Amino acid sequence: MVATTVERPSRTVLLAETDRHMLNHLSRILSDRLPQVTIDICSSAEQLSRMLPNASYDTVTVCPVLMGDYRVLQHRISQHMLVPMIVTAGRD
Repeated sequence: MVATTVERPSRTVLLAETDRHMLNHLSRILSDRLPQVTIDICSSAEQLSRMLPNASYDTVTVCPVLMGDYRVLQHRISQHMLVPMIVTAGRD
């Protein structure tokens, strides 16, 4: 019997966070526990505005400070963004 490996598709997570401490911890946890996951990082509303509409993410984490840019989220929701969204609470 020959064992076959099923290659899983790469997953991409967007970390949208203004708190450097939280960003470092989240990215380290994800890369240590889920090495097959690609991590995109943004730390400002401007970056989030550019990155979110132009990519397909499997999960999005966002801090409340960046959620203030409601237009970006509203645009993605209107396009039926069906991905888990995790709201983080850091020091900021």
